Amino acid sequence: MYITGIVQNHRHKLLAIGSMPDHIHIFLGYNLNHFIPDLVEEIKTSSNDLIKQKKFSRYKFDWQKGYGAFTHSHSQLDQVIKYIGTIIKDHSGMNIWSCLTKMKSSSMMNIYLIFLME
Repeated sequence: MYITGIVQNHRHKLLAIGSMPDHIHIFLGYNLNHFIPDLVEEIKTSSNDLIKQKKFSRYKFDWQKGYGAFTHSHSQLDQVIKYIGTIIKDHSGMNIWSCLTKMKSSSMMNIYLIFLME
C-alpha cells in the first residue's frame, strides 16, 4: 500500500502492481503533469527509507540504479493487468514486503513502470 499511496498522491491511476524477488511492475494511468524520473525517485527514496526504518529486511537493501519504462495502449489494458496478476499468483501473492522478508542475502531490486497512454 505504501507505493500505491505515492503513485496516487501524484494523481496517477494505479492499475496493477506486482512484485518479484528482484523487481516490481507498476502499471498506471500516467498523470502528464508529473515527470517520470521524479516519480521513480520518490518511490525509491521513500520506500528505501521505510524498509530500513521498519527493518523489513535483515540484509542490506537498495534499489538498482535506473528503471524500465514502457507504454501500452488501451487495447492492451486487460492483457497487462492479467500479466501482472499472473506474476503475483505464480509467486504465492508475494508483494515487495514479503519478498524482502524472504531475502537470504543483500539484494537489489529494480522498478519497471508501465504506462497506459491515452
